[in-house]
Formats: sequence, structure tokens, C-alpha cells
Amino acid sequence: MTKIVNKLPVSAERLKVFRDTALKKMITNSTAKLEENFVALCAEFTKRFNADEWVKMQNKDVFYINDIFAIMPNLYNFDSAGNSEYNSYSIPTDRLKFHGFDGDLLTENEVKKCFNDRLDYFRYSDGGIAHSDNGHYRGLSFKENGSYKYMYTYNNRYKGVVGFHSNRCDSDTMLSIPIFRFGEEDNPAGTAAQAILKWLEFDLLPEKFETEQTKNIFGNLKNLYAKYKDYLKADSDKIIFDQDKIISAVYDGTEFDFLPDAKNLLSATEIEASEDFVNVLKDELLNGDKVRADLDAYDENILTDPNRGHWDLWDFGEGEDKAGEIILPEGLTARNPEDDINHGIVAIDFGTKSTVVVYENERLQILPLQVGNGNYGKGVHAKNYENPTVIQFINLGNFVEAYNARSGRPKTKWDDVTVSHTAFENLTNSDSKHYYSFLTELKNWCGTNNRIKIIDGNGRTEDLPPFMELLDGDINPLEYYAYYLGLYINNMLQEKRIFLNYIMSFPVTYDKDVRERMRSAFARGIKKSLPTALLSNNELRKKFKMQDGVSEPAAYAITALQEYNFDPEGEEEFYYSVFDFGGGTTDFDFGVFRESDKDRYDYSLIHFGENGDKTLGGENLLKLLAFEVFKANQERLLKPEEGKNVGKIPFTFAAEKKDFVGSAALIKDSQEAHLNMHNLAEKLRPVWEEPDSQAAQDILSGNTGIEVTLTTDKGEQLTNFVLHTAFEGYTLDLKKILRDRIEQGIKNFFIAMREAFIQGNNYEDYKIKMVDEIEEVSIFLAGNSSKSQLVTEIFAEYIEENKGKKLQEIFNVEADKLPHFKIYPALGTEQAKEIQATVGVEVSDNPAAPTGKTGVAFGLLKCRDSGNIEITHITPTENKTAFQFYVGRNKKRKFKTVIDKTTRLEKWYQFIDASNDFDILYSDLPEAKDDSMDVTKAKRINVHLDNHDANLFVFLRAIKSNVIEYAVAEKIEDLIEMRDMPEPVRIELD
Repeated sequence: MTKIVNKLPVSAERLKVFRDTALKKMITNSTAKLEENFVALCAEFTKRFNADEWVKMQNKDVFYINDIFAIMPNLYNFDSAGNSEYNSYSIPTDRLKFHGFDGDLLTENEVKKCFNDRLDYFRYSDGGIAHSDNGHYRGLSFKENGSYKYMYTYNNRYKGVVGFHSNRCDSDTMLSIPIFRFGEEDNPAGTAAQAILKWLEFDLLPEKFETEQTKNIFGNLKNLYAKYKDYLKADSDKIIFDQDKIISAVYDGTEFDFLPDAKNLLSATEIEASEDFVNVLKDELLNGDKVRADLDAYDENILTDPNRGHWDLWDFGEGEDKAGEIILPEGLTARNPEDDINHGIVAIDFGTKSTVVVYENERLQILPLQVGNGNYGKGVHAKNYENPTVIQFINLGNFVEAYNARSGRPKTKWDDVTVSHTAFENLTNSDSKHYYSFLTELKNWCGTNNRIKIIDGNGRTEDLPPFMELLDGDINPLEYYAYYLGLYINNMLQEKRIFLNYIMSFPVTYDKDVRERMRSAFARGIKKSLPTALLSNNELRKKFKMQDGVSEPAAYAITALQEYNFDPEGEEEFYYSVFDFGGGTTDFDFGVFRESDKDRYDYSLIHFGENGDKTLGGENLLKLLAFEVFKANQERLLKPEEGKNVGKIPFTFAAEKKDFVGSAALIKDSQEAHLNMHNLAEKLRPVWEEPDSQAAQDILSGNTGIEVTLTTDKGEQLTNFVLHTAFEGYTLDLKKILRDRIEQGIKNFFIAMREAFIQGNNYEDYKIKMVDEIEEVSIFLAGNSSKSQLVTEIFAEYIEENKGKKLQEIFNVEADKLPHFKIYPALGTEQAKEIQATVGVEVSDNPAAPTGKTGVAFGLLKCRDSGNIEITHITPTENKTAFQFYVGRNKKRKFKTVIDKTTRLEKWYQFIDASNDFDILYSDLPEAKDDSMDVTKAKRINVHLDNHDANLFVFLRAIKSNVIEYAVAEKIEDLIEMRDMPEPVRIELD
């Protein structure tokens, strides 16, 4: 539905703006001819001033001298002769009065401006001209710093300056000529407009005019000045009416002869919009989302086509106190945003490094959406659909004020806060002083107890508490990020582009209350992107939904199963696993895919396990490489420039914080350290992402240094600073560092798979088989990092070498009992397309097709509540959040597990006797389960007991995904029944 808008409602405040505009137009129209005449008048006197003319006045015997912006008496008729009685340091003021003006002596500069070329103006005491020829001296009084001096001439030429009592001048030849200034001493020359207004102020009438016309103009101006002198002003070389003062006076009740309709205008509630207003209005409507989110500007037809129309016109001014209406000269088309509601669903995969948004429209098409790069005219590029999870705060104050001022589509500016591709590019090109204006750890912040610092581009500092401690009204970067996602999802670039149904994934490692708070923040942010006409409709507002979807790896599994054409029938079942190797973490997921026995569903997916490696991610690997390169160059970092005190080059820990000898001097949590890590990681990116490139080979060989811009702890920026990977006796093997860390992750993947099958087999209702009962397990590689050749090579080692000897040890079975593990490459790769072709799946080069990264978002849509796949999630807790750690002790330098990730929350375990203080070790690595992991891979907490008693024991239990408690008792029953027991001590694990 559209409507033609001919009038716009406005508030009293805005109505006043329009009245002011209308008054200005009225004033402009009424005074245009007068001001045009004033121009002619000013032009005449500008010409005369440029000719260095002194303007003689008709009604008073004075001259106006523009060079000094002052008047002077006619020297032919004014007695300026000096007398010996005034040969002191003062001259009586009555000697300086002329024609009603209280004059003053000239300054030396004013004397020079007036008389250097007019020496014949010096006078004798008898009234004649004071020539100084025939060897005579003549002098003119002037003042300097409160005392009096004389300028003297000799033989009609300027000679110099002397003081009183000089033998150069006697009392009869020392002249005292006064002036009356229109400004300050030594004032610069005035404009004709300034001069004329001063003449009017002091009732001065020029003796002559060049034309009768300008004489009449001056007369008319004189009459106007008598009435409206407070409303005339000089504007450069023009005399104009002061419109702002006139408007203010009109509001105060003053009437002007030339504004007969002003009074009626003030009482009008309908005012015609000016052309300027219409142009500004159109610009705001067409470029509103360009300003908000750097989206393409709308074409002008959206305002005139009766079948299109603009959302913001539909309820223009709604919520404001209506005081009047503005009449538009031509109608504009408004569109009811309700007509653009798309009954499809939007899926959001909120990632550590990047965020993917896809939507399913009403025709069941699933399409990806690019965020933070709104220029759709540049074509479709796959990378645009993986949107960096980055926010840049440029002017946080402006953004927050605008964001809070309006319930929907607030007038925020992309220039104040920007996100995604633009923010990432700016981060890459920024220097250290702006590092804290970027937030790159948004997802990580939500799931930890970390505080974050924001320092925007204007220097405003905000220290934000942990995400779960934010209060209503606090600055919430997650909400702001969601708001920008909403602007890219809900806009007028296409028809039917308002979505009310959303589903998003959350890490399974996050507690239910964390996920709920994240969901609420996303909901608030996306709602903020909707038109106010929708938000004011209670029924529509209730239809807005933000659902918590399945876990990220499970969602990818759904996509991969369908893209690889898994279609179970009858009793057929497919066991799968997901190795989701992303930018920040690697998630493991395990399940079985079957045909559903319910008519509502086609398939049944039973998800019976998940785990992961929190620090194995592509970006973390780059930081690990950077950390090792920095560490190898630590001597150079301590003294980057010999003989110069520029400071040290700091850097930060990699994801796994490991101290080294000398780390205290170089490891810092500073913006310089973080930027140095970022810059070096970017330089090392080819080693990880393009290992066959020449850039990577140059780095790996160690033959050339790595040139990178680094910043010292004193803020000195060192460009093209060279770091080395080859040293005397050894070369830093960056490829081995990558391989070893990935191999650790893959080993943990198979250990987690073993545990998942054991745990799943305990649930008899779901008939989950043991590994040695299965013929094949599909391993779906997901995440951009899984595309690495190293991943493929290491998986091949585990599966193929020596009949899977490594897997035999992990699963504790013979080779013939191992299932066949089949690797499926990340979707979107050439290898994946080859496999898809062999199983009858039509493959295209469409960049909008699911990939190893975007597949999660596609899967969220495929397994939504109203979809055709039934998802069953087997977990040990009701809230779907399992305990996230293995907790144990140090036994012979190995990690001895006491509590594992399959524990039931609130269950007590005996840990150690209470005879002394003790250590608690914990890790999130699945290999901790085997009691063989080196303790250096775990973290330690030392616990002090107030009372030691060898007859008592320490008991532990998990109470949240990342929280344990310990208590001292004789036996578990005492704790269960809490008989005379003190409160357990809580410990949070990170």
C-alpha cells in the first residue's frame, strides 16, 4: 500500500524552523530591491575610496578619511596652531573638539596614512597652508604610548619624529589636528558599507554624489535607518538587513513596513515548504541508509513511483507533538512498511572472525547477504558474504545519542561507527594510537569475563565490564553490531525486504544465560533497524522472533549431508563428524543421520556429542607464528635502533599463553603490542593461506627478512623493520609450528569422537552404536581454515598410515575393527565439487552457494523448528550446556582426570585428602581424558586450606559450564545432605 503525501506533520520546534525559513524568504523578497540599491551606493563610494579621496560632508565641515576609518575637521577652517603654553606633555581636550565630536590626536601610523603624500595640508597659525619650504620646519602633534611627539617636515618633505622642546620645531609651527575615529586606534580601512552606516549613525551627509540616483538611494536609506537602524548591518562591502534579528523581532511583536504579512505567518499552522527544504528532505530520504550504513543510495523514483514509495514518509513525524503541517509543492510517495514484510527467515552465523547472514525468502530460496559493503553495483563476490566481525568506533558519543533518540531507523552515521569490511580495512591501515577504537574480539568478549577498553577516534574512553555485567542502557557493542546487520537485512533496495523471523547459532560452550543475553542483544539491535511504523504496531511487534538455533557444527552438518546427497532410507543411517576449523576456535561435532519415522519430518538427526579446541583457529595460528618470530628476534626488539632511545618493541602472547625467558620485558597488554601482533600476523598470512606463493616461500626459506611496520612502547613507529627467521645454526621452522599445532587439534578431534560414541551409546533409546560397530564415519571439514593442505595431510596420516595405527591407539581397537573414515572437503572448494558431482549433485560456480564458512547459516535454516529435519540433541544437562573442562591432578607429570566433560552438574567427586594445600589442574583439550597428557598443557589453580586434616577429603563438583566448587568433608554423603557443612568455595575456570 502506498499513499501520496502532500503535507508533512511537524512538531512545534520544527514548525518554528519552517516559519523562520518562510520569514527569511519573505524578508529576502521584500528587501531584495532595497539591498540591490544599497549595492549601487556602496559601489560608488568604494570607487572613491580606491581613488584615495577624502569625502567632504555637506552638513558638517568635516572630511571622512577611509584610510583611518575616521573623520577630521576641514583644516582650512579649523585652528590647529600650537602655542607655547601647550609645550608640555598634555594638550587640553577642548582644543581637540570639533563640530560636536570629541576628537583625539592621531597616532604616528595615522599621521603617515593621512599626510605623507599631503604635506600641503599642514597649516600656518593664520589659517594658510603650512608649506615647509625655504628651509622652514613644520610639525604635527601625535601621540604614542600616552606621550606626545611631533612629526616634522623640512622643505616640504617628511623628515622624521622628535619630542617636545626640540629645536626642530617651535610652538608656532607645531600643529594639533584632531580626528574622531569610527573604530579603534590604527583601525584598518573600512568598507563602503561600514562607512555609510557610520555616516548615518552620526548624521553625516556627503557633499556630493556621482549620480542623482545614488543621492536618492542615500536619502531612502537614511529614512530606513531612522526606523530600522538595529536591523541594518554591513556584510563585507554590502549593506544588508539582519534577517535573524528581524525574525526575532517579529516574534517579539515588532512590525515592519516592508513585511505586512509577517504577523499572519506567525499564526499559520500550514506553511509551504521552501525549495531548499524539499531538496534537503529528498536528500535525507534517498541517502538515509547511505549515511547510516554505507548502503547504495536509493534512486529518486522511489519518491514518485506510486507503486514504490519510502517507509520513512509513512509515519513521518509520528511520536512528535504535532503543531502544524508543511505543504509540499509536489506529492511524495510513502510506502507502508507492512507491505514489505517478507515471511522468509534470516539465519545469522555470528563468528569469531566473520559473520555470515543468509535468508530464505517466501519462495524457499536461500541466499547470502553481504554486510558492511553496501555497494551492490560492483557485482557478486564470494568474500563479501563473509563479513568480518569488527566494529570501529569513530565518534561513539554522536552514535549513542542518535541511536537512543529514536526507536527505529535512528539517524546514526556510518562515519561515527562502522563495521565489517570497512572497519577491517581501516584496522589494517591504522596506527597504534587508534588500536582501541576497533573491537575485534566481540564474540569472545560475550563468552568470557573479560573487560574491554574502547577509545574512539575522538579520544573518548569507555571501560566496558564483562558482557554479562552490562546494565540496561549501557554501551553494548554486540547490540550495535546486530543493528548494522539489521540495516543490511532490512532496507528498500529490493521489495519485500523486512524480516521478522530470525534464527542464529551460539557456541555450545556458552551457558544458557549467556546465550539468552546474546540473543536479546541481537533482537534489540535488529529491531532498531526496522521502520517505526512497524514497531508501533503491537501485533507486528509480537511477531518478531529471534530463535536460538542448533549448534554451529551441527548446522553445518545438515548442510553438508544434503550437499553431499546423503539420503537415508528405512534402517539406513549415516554417522558423521564435523571438524569446524574456524578463525578463532575449532569445534567438533558428532551425530547420526536417519530417515524419520514421523510424518512431520523427512529426516532425523541425533546429535550425540560435541567438543572442541578453543585456541586452534586460523587467526590464532597466525598469532602463534607471529609470537614465535617475535620471540626469536627478542634481542633486536629490546634495542631496535642502536644508539637511539626509541624504546622496546612489545608484543602479546599467542592464544596459548606461554612464558619464555625474557618475556617480562617484551610482553605487554598495550595498544602498541596488539598492533604489532596484528601487523606481523598480516605479513605472515601467506605462510598459512597461500603456502605455495612466492611471498610464503621467501618467508619460509629464511633467506629474506620480514619487513613490517612496528611501534615501540614509546610510540615511535618504525617502518620496514626487518625480522628474521634464519639465524646462525638454525632456521625457525614456521611450517612445523603450524603442523604440530594442527596435529594436536586433529588428535583431540579423534579422542573427542571416541568419548562421544561411548557417551552416546549410554543412551539406549537412541541406539547409538560404538565405533567398532560402524562401517563408515563421514568427516566433514568446515571453516575456512580447514582448506589448508596441512589439514588434509595430517588427517591422511591418522587414517591411512600403518593401517590407521594412531587411530587404533586412540580407539583401542584392532585395525579391522576401525570404521572407514571418509573425509569430505569444505563446501565450495574444487575438491568438494568433484565429490558432489560423483554423487549426483549439480554443481555450479555460484558464489552464493554454501561454503565451508557459510554452510552453518544455511544449516540453521534447514533445521529450524518448522523445517523437515527433526533435531535431537543428547546432552548431560537440561539447558544444553555441558561442562567445558577436564579437571584433575598432577600424577608423575601427567594429567590425571577426576572430572571430565561428560559429568553431570552438581555431582561431587573425591579429589584429594585434606592434609595440606593442593593444586587443581584443568584443561579443555580432549586428550586430557587419557591420563597421559603432559601437565604443561593444563592450567593450575593453587588452593590454600585454612585447616589441614588428614582424616578429611577435598571434594569437587562442576556447577556451571566453567565453574567448579570444592568442599572439605569426611564423605560425599555429608556434602549431599549438607550436614553442618560450610558453604563450598567457588572457582571460575577460563
